[in-house]
Amino acid sequence: MDIHISLFFYTIFSLLIATLVHLITFVLVLKKYFYDKFSVYECGFAPYNDALVLTDIHFYLVAILFIIFDVELVYFLPWTLTIHLLNILGSINFIIFVIILVLGFGYEFMTKSLEW
Repeated sequence: MDIHISLFFYTIFSLLIATLVHLITFVLVLKKYFYDKFSVYECGFAPYNDALVLTDIHFYLVAILFIIFDVELVYFLPWTLTIHLLNILGSINFIIFVIILVLGFGYEFMTKSLEW
């Protein structure tokens, strides 16, 4: 029970210090508003277009698919290193995982999601 009280006071103290520092910086910092501070920054050059130009949804689709398959493939390394330690249930779970992965890739291939 003693650790809970210590943790409670530590949390309250941390929140108090964070709030205090935030309020002090909000009061003491001089606010200077000028054009360059709020302009769009593109590697030191003047912006070519408006920042709100619509981008093709295909770029987002490819990025999401890359993240999904990249994260799924990360699971292969631990499986290959611990395959000798798995029982039959672990092997069946991984086989189901691979089947779902292959079905997802097949669906993307059939819908031509990755074609430009």
